[in-house]
Amino acid sequence: MTPLVTAAVLLAAVTHASWNAIAHQITDKLTGFTLISGGGLLIGAALIPFTAVPAGAAWPYLLASSAVHIAYYALLMTSFRLGDFGQAYPIARGSAPLVVTVLAAVFADEVPGAWATAGIAVSCVGLTGVSLWGLRGHRPNWAAIGAALATGLTIAAYTVIDGLGVRAAHTPLGYTAWLMVVQGAVIPAYMYVRERGDTLRLLRPHAGLGLLGAALCPPQRTPRSTASGTWTSARRRRHSSRPRTRPARDPCGPSRTGALRTAASRSHARRPRTPSTADT
Repeated sequence: MTPLVTAAVLLAAVTHASWNAIAHQITDKLTGFTLISGGGLLIGAALIPFTAVPAGAAWPYLLASSAVHIAYYALLMTSFRLGDFGQAYPIARGSAPLVVTVLAAVFADEVPGAWATAGIAVSCVGLTGVSLWGLRGHRPNWAAIGAALATGLTIAAYTVIDGLGVRAAHTPLGYTAWLMVVQGAVIPAYMYVRERGDTLRLLRPHAGLGLLGAALCPPQRTPRSTASGTWTSARRRRHSSRPRTRPARDPCGPSRTGALRTAASRSHARRPRTPSTADT
């Protein structure tokens, strides 16, 4: 993994945790996620004129990722409503890397090496340990734990889908912008249908905090897409830069052997015929 990819992934992790904390801070979860999704829609729409349109092969991945993201938002809201952020978030994020590893091996033919596998195991165990430490002296809330595990599955699913989609799109930023627009319209539309005239009244008190969370979403998504695109480009360059090995040519190979045979037959034809004893 190159330093650029490492930095992109770390930046995505920080911004992801930050906007999740903001979403948990807003008491009305639907209001918080409406602001974050709606703000992301506006940011994506502002980016579209300056980015390339994803290739046609990327749109099935983009639409599938949008659907998974909606499920992710719904499960994350449920997790935050049922459990504490300090427990729900580590469970969701701790289970995701393991599932991503399995899905990437199956669908993207990417099998990590021994050191990468050890790092994934340490990450999963560490995050799960943080969550379990918070349960000391308390009875586990299995509904919240189940919602957090389901959230982790959706994180793993959209991570793999986006990785494949970015490779097909040939434009990480364009893919990100269109993804934010497509998925960003669903939750605000749902809140408007549910609350009607009360929508603006409910959104106004939390607008600043919610839009801050929305501003953190592009820095979270773009590095992840950039990491996938950069890794793919590097892999292609690595494969293309390998010297092509050609089989060693035998100095008496087929072409030269044929030429020698032809020359021999011509000299034989020009050689004068000597009479044999049968002729005498």
